[in-house]
Amino acid sequence: MAGHHTAERYGGGEPAEGKVRMNELGSTSGERAVPGDNLVSLQSSLNRHFLIGDNLLAHKLAHKRRWYAIQTRSRFEETVVAQLTARAVETYFPSFEEIHQWKDRKRVVKMAAFPGYVFARFAEDSDSRVHILQARGAVRIVGHGGGIVPIPDSDIDSVRLLLGHKGRCFSNPFLREGTWVRVHRGPLKNLEGLFIRFKNSCRIVVSIELVSQSVAAEVDASDVEAVGRTANRPDHVDDQPGRLGLPAEGNQAGDWSRAT
Repeated sequence: MAGHHTAERYGGGEPAEGKVRMNELGSTSGERAVPGDNLVSLQSSLNRHFLIGDNLLAHKLAHKRRWYAIQTRSRFEETVVAQLTARAVETYFPSFEEIHQWKDRKRVVKMAAFPGYVFARFAEDSDSRVHILQARGAVRIVGHGGGIVPIPDSDIDSVRLLLGHKGRCFSNPFLREGTWVRVHRGPLKNLEGLFIRFKNSCRIVVSIELVSQSVAAEVDASDVEAVGRTANRPDHVDDQPGRLGLPAEGNQAGDWSRAT
């Protein structure tokens, strides 16, 4: 009939005039404009059920899984990793193989790249901390300044890359000085770290500054290039307290340990 609009009908045979269809994400469908009162109701509903703006960002960050260093008792690295893995916690135990020579035989031995430390990835909250420290042999989650401190994913990725290639790897004294380089070819391509000369060889050193530990691999000097960064402050490092070097031992203020 002229002058009348045909209203879309919903369940129960009631006309949909003045109503909108809302899906589970809060979007609406339908051609009719939302009357003022319904628009206010819609906004109120969204505010009640969804975090918006800064609150959404804070919510995501609070529940993001990040890497943390777990200090262990001496020679308990694999024990801690096994227990955390059994509890569905993502872990990483950096290690490499060395050939040990005895008088009558040789033996390949698995060596911890960072003795006394393993790494776990979890969302930071009190329940997670307690869950981690319940593992036998776990001493503390490393941190300072009133809380535990995450390790950048890029640091873990660099250690994985260095230890994953087939060349020789070594534990290395923690360094703060040297030329910052990038490997531009070979199995370690794109790896960045400190370049040092050791006896008759060249090494690239990757460090986890939070635990003051380093690991190194031999490289050919022709395979690396300086990238114009200082050892203390690579350009790509964010202003994170986790980049500050700390003593590897001791229960510092802010660490989350069994004594907390």
